[in-house]
Amino acid sequence: MGGDMRHSDSTRNGASSAEAGHYQLHINTPNSVHSGSEFAGHAEIRRIFGISRAHLYRLAADGLVRSACIKKQHAMRGRRLWHIPSIRAFLESHIQNVGI
Repeated sequence: MGGDMRHSDSTRNGASSAEAGHYQLHINTPNSVHSGSEFAGHAEIRRIFGISRAHLYRLAADGLVRSACIKKQHAMRGRRLWHIPSIRAFLESHIQNVGI
């Protein structure tokens, strides 16, 4: 996958993450998706997070991630863009403290 998961060294109150009982997800984003980008196409989401297009659609159908379809009025097809913050939130909600 394109992400690097590791715990942070400190929290806002100065306690280590292990002491605070949580971990943070740090994603190394490629140059084509800037850290301020909020939306990306399925190919970039796959490259960044390793999530397939089919899985994205299943997550969206379950209301777990957000997307937007950009198309001309009355057009049958368009371009679906995936909301990166909702994907990060979904992944962060599934981080497990295993063996620590």
